[in-house]
Amino acid sequence: MKTINPSRLSKGHVIILSFIILAITSCSGSNVDLVKTGQFYEYNSTTVGQAFDNWTMCDSVTWEEFETENGRKIVQFDCFAKNSLQSYLTSSDMFMDGKVLYEETADAGKIIRKGINFQTQFQVNLDDTFEISYMGASSEGYGEVDLSALGTPSDFLAIIMPNQKFSVSTMWTIVFSMTL
Repeated sequence: MKTINPSRLSKGHVIILSFIILAITSCSGSNVDLVKTGQFYEYNSTTVGQAFDNWTMCDSVTWEEFETENGRKIVQFDCFAKNSLQSYLTSSDMFMDGKVLYEETADAGKIIRKGINFQTQFQVNLDDTFEISYMGASSEGYGEVDLSALGTPSDFLAIIMPNQKFSVSTMWTIVFSMTL
C-alpha cells in the first residue's frame, strides 16, 4: 500500500482534499438525526428521540427517512406495541380471562394479540425545522387508522413526551376503529 507524504502535496491537492472532507462530513447528518436531536418548544427538557425511543407503549421502535413523490422529506417513527399493549388492555373491564368479553369484539382481541404499530411522520422543512404531518396506527391484517380524528399532534405529544400511555378508552377506540 502506497502512503501519501504530506510534504509532497501541492496546494491544489490540499484544496481538493479539503473539499472532499467537507462534502463527506456535511452529508453525514441525516434528517432522522435532525428530528431525534430536536426539541418541541413545550417540552424542552428532552429531545424528540429520547422521548419517542423510550415511550412506555413501545416494545420496539424504528426510525427511517424517505422522500415523497413531490419532494417532501419525511422522517417516520414506528412504535410496535404488543406485550405492553396486551398487559395494559387485558387488565381493563373489556377482557375476562384473557379473552374479549363480547363475541362481536373478537377482531379486537386478534388485533391486541398481533400488536399495533403506531406511526408518526415528521415533515422536514427547507429551513431544517420539522413538524408532525401524520399519526396513525395499524395491525397486521387490519386497516390503518389515521389518528387525527382522536386529537391534534399536540394532544399526542402531551402523552408521548412525558412518557404516558393512552387512556384505556382511547386505546379501545383505536383498536375498534381498526376492525371497521
